[in-house]
Amino acid sequence: CNQTRTLSYTLLDGEFTFLVTAVGHVERDPLTLLGGTVAKTVAFTMKEFLVEETRMKGGDIGGAEMSDMLRAAFQHACVEADGICAQPACEEEVKRCRPGCTVTAVLVNHTRLDCFAFLQLGDCFAMLINAATGEVKWETQENYFTDPNELDRYGKAGSMKVETIGTRMNTFEEERRVDTTIHFVEGPNQGLSIPVPEAARVLKCGMFLPEELKETQRVPVVGFMPLPVSPDPLAFFFGTPGLFYKNSFGPPDPEWDTDQRKVRLAIFLARPSSRMCDDYRLLMKDTGLQKLWTDHPDLWKKYSRQCEQGEDWLKQCKMRVCHIVPDQNWKEAVDRAYKEILKSGVLEKNVTLLSDTQAALDALVHFATMVLSDNTVSAGALVLVPKAVASGAAGEM
Repeated sequence: CNQTRTLSYTLLDGEFTFLVTAVGHVERDPLTLLGGTVAKTVAFTMKEFLVEETRMKGGDIGGAEMSDMLRAAFQHACVEADGICAQPACEEEVKRCRPGCTVTAVLVNHTRLDCFAFLQLGDCFAMLINAATGEVKWETQENYFTDPNELDRYGKAGSMKVETIGTRMNTFEEERRVDTTIHFVEGPNQGLSIPVPEAARVLKCGMFLPEELKETQRVPVVGFMPLPVSPDPLAFFFGTPGLFYKNSFGPPDPEWDTDQRKVRLAIFLARPSSRMCDDYRLLMKDTGLQKLWTDHPDLWKKYSRQCEQGEDWLKQCKMRVCHIVPDQNWKEAVDRAYKEILKSGVLEKNVTLLSDTQAALDALVHFATMVLSDNTVSAGALVLVPKAVASGAAGEM
């Protein structure tokens, strides 16, 4: 089930735009909807708080003040989420499934002061790109236990020690996704060990965690900056971590200052027709699907290349993925993604983010599913034109 919320809101008669992605999760009982309830509560509570704040303060709100507003909105959302999970009717379900969510939020003042503020908690993402070329102007830094700064932060919190167990099941080593356990080495919880989600910052609800761990997990990264001057329109792009699963846009490269997965993703979003019609070999380079095709011949012993004859590369991609996915539901998701890409028109005409924002989003989220990423990918885009805004609706799958 899809437990994500990727939304955009216009505030104060269009003077501000609020972008938010919240991904709900549960540690157990994946069919429960409680993670989605937490994500929805966080997204809508933050929105309602900011509606009231901008109404009271007016349009002349600078970056620093917007950062404070985002932080306050998040704290307000934490209280609301905790309240829902503390209800007697939810008590047993909360203990059983251990719900939580990660969130990325951006508040843009694009009519008067041309600045924006952001809040990052966990593994969702946002970035600001040149809408014509895909050049990345700014990006969030997601919070993972593979980041030494996160390990230091937990160490400074007091009695906790972080242990990385190894690569997460059903992921590629190149994805750098790891399983992690928190050990309490002193204090009243000494001797306690708790497996934690892969995001180092997360909103967890319920009474099953020690307060010290819960508070350490809940600390967001908050900041602000001016909108850069650009001859081309700019666009905010925001979405869920599933877009990067199975290296659907290549593996992360810690040697680069800019996340190369996001560079590839942004270029695709800006010019999807060009990437899918002219540069598809570059598009497939270093993806998880390509790795399985080249490095794991045993997977393809019963696959006939003859069935690919006369088919275009995208149809061949679909046929290969459907051969190796483990169940019928996944095959159906891949088949739907293929049909949605065809429906978007990116293979028949020159679709760009500026010419057809929704079609560009549709092609992107469904391509990720086509190359083995998460089948509940969600993303949205906001295109900024000087002193005017054209908004692309959130594309979801």
